[in-house]
Order: sequence, then C-alpha cells, then structure tokens
Amino acid sequence: KHAAKTLNNYFKVNTLLITEESSDAERRQATDLQKARRAGKPYKAVVSVLMLREGWDVPEVGAILLLRKFSSKVYGQQVIGRGLRRVRNHGVDEDEGQICAVVDHPKLEHQWLWKIFDSKIRDNVGLDDEFDEEEDLPPARMRQELVNPGNIIVIPIPECKDECEFDPIITDPPPEPLSDWREVLDGLEYPAAAVTITDSVITGVEERKLDAGGWTTVKSAPDRRDPGDSAPIPESAEDLAEAVKTELLAMAERLLRQVGHTAQFTGLIYKNLLGHVRSKFLEGASLGLAERHHLEAAWRMSHLAEKQILETPGLVEGMVKHGDQ
Repeated sequence: KHAAKTLNNYFKVNTLLITEESSDAERRQATDLQKARRAGKPYKAVVSVLMLREGWDVPEVGAILLLRKFSSKVYGQQVIGRGLRRVRNHGVDEDEGQICAVVDHPKLEHQWLWKIFDSKIRDNVGLDDEFDEEEDLPPARMRQELVNPGNIIVIPIPECKDECEFDPIITDPPPEPLSDWREVLDGLEYPAAAVTITDSVITGVEERKLDAGGWTTVKSAPDRRDPGDSAPIPESAEDLAEAVKTELLAMAERLLRQVGHTAQFTGLIYKNLLGHVRSKFLEGASLGLAERHHLEAAWRMSHLAEKQILETPGLVEGMVKHGDQ
C-alpha cells in the first residue's frame, strides 16, 4: 500500500493496487486494464502481491520493481516472464529493440533468477540513468528464411468419402478431493530400512564395431570417476535441516503442478508436508531440534513420500480444498 501511495502521490503515476485482500471487482479491473485506457485514465503502474503470475495477461510491461524476496523459483520466473513479451502497439516496428528493466537489490539474493534468464546486470543505477538499445541489448538474432522451398514435404490430409468418424478421447475424471486427507496422509507407511545408492563404479566399457577385422572390442574401465555424480548429504545438522526444508518446498510446488493447481497454495502444502515429515521421521521434533540420523532419514525418504502422495488420488486436492478444516 505504501508503494502504491508513493507512486500515485509522489511520482504522480496512476497506479492500481491489487493484493489477495482485493475484492472481486478490483481483481476484474486488473484483468481488463484496457477498460481504464478506453476511459481516458490508463494505469501506468500496477502494484501487486502474489498476483503477477501466468494467469494474468499484461503484455505491455516495461519495468518491474521487486520489493521482496521470491520464496518460489517458479513464481519468480513467472513474474519476470510477464515483462518479456514484446510490445506490439501500432507504430512499433517488429524489429525494434525493447528492454524490460527489472529493479532488484543484492540483499534479496536473486542471482539464481538472473542466471536463468541470462540477464545483463547493471550496478548502481540511479534515477537519471537511461538505457540504450544498442549498448544494453545483445545483437539481434539472424532472421530465419526459407531457402529451398522445394525440399518441403507436404503431408496430405486424408479424404473422407463419407462423414469422418474419430474415436473419442476418453479421459478419467479428476479425483474427488479427500475430505479425510489428514487420516490418509497419516496412514502412509515407509520401510524401516532403505538402501541408498551413494556411488557407482564403471567396471568395463564394451564397444561393438562391425568391420572386416571382427566386431567386438572390450576396453578397460576408466581410471577416474566424476566426484559430482552423486549429491552428498550436508555435513552439519543445520545445513541438513535447511536441505530438507528446501526439498519440501520444491516438493510442494511439484505436487501442485502435477494436479494442476497454481503456486499460491505452496505454503499450505509445505506446512502439511512438514507436519508429515515431523510425525514420520523426526519423532515430532522440529527441523531445528531434530537429531541428525532422523534428518538423514527424512532426506533419504522424501522421494518415497512424494511418490506415495502422488499415487493417492485426491490427496493433494483434498489439502487444497479442505485446508485446515
């Protein structure tokens, strides 16, 4: 609210504020920004909280100001992706260079995000600094053109003498959300012992070649291995607890993606996963107070927990629909 007030009152920028507390009417207003433009009072800025995701189509985003740290890598990519669509207004040449400027702060620790987008980073940018399309944009990619049209293979469309009939695509209906999801989640069982593959060794490489001199050649095993092939368990209990927490957050996002829900329920799913892990592997202790061998069990068995949850129809949907009821 303070950011929107600053833009409206200090910078005199017509700004729309949308948060999770906004009414349905305000949310509809955000999805139809063209209505305000047609009325002669277009919004020049939007301040949003957990709203600028893939379901919100705002094509003309030229600047993004990040005011807090992303808790989800998926959501971070969605937000920046809103600014990567080209502006296609009347009079804008399709070959014209366009810049999406993102204002960030090193304390937010978003280096992983800029690495994903291969972004150009400019430090110590002031209010009077400007961008230059020639200096700040990479060279334009060469346009692909069709050189040999005669090489095109045309796949003919089959002709139907009578009315064509196609087998209907039958899909199973989505599972009903489980109202007793707590009892179902608590009922998941895990083996008391598990075998974990921590390393692998190549004992031999066999190459098969067909030529006049024969057709099988056996080579010896390589002399060295890549030490980075397997993910080591963090040494300290603190780092291990943080690794378990990070994995549970990622698991919550994957589970939601698998059942078709957005990332806005990540916190809810993470809380339920954490409670499940504490009950099954940590003897009720928190991540910070759990013993190391219990944390190792949670670390090793997390993939099995995710597999069982996904294989239980309606379990994730039940968490989302019935929540804490």
